[in-house]
Amino acid sequence: MEQICKEHLPDIDGDVVLQLIEFSVEEMIQSTDYQPNQQIPASGILVALGQAYCNEVRVFYHLPVLLNAELKSTLEFYS
Repeated sequence: MEQICKEHLPDIDGDVVLQLIEFSVEEMIQSTDYQPNQQIPASGILVALGQAYCNEVRVFYHLPVLLNAELKSTLEFYS
């Protein structure tokens, strides 16, 4: 999916981009456990989409934290 996003970014409809961002963020934060099979591909999609939709990725990525401050302490990111 990341490769498709990279190669066809100009052709992807804006509504589809927002859905992909929302899906990817949900995959990243749905579990506080490290789940590389889900989180790494989701991260790659966000990076690919962020090349042209940086503000949208930023808003969706931080939205759960803005809506629920308690999530901030439970989110863990791995490199």
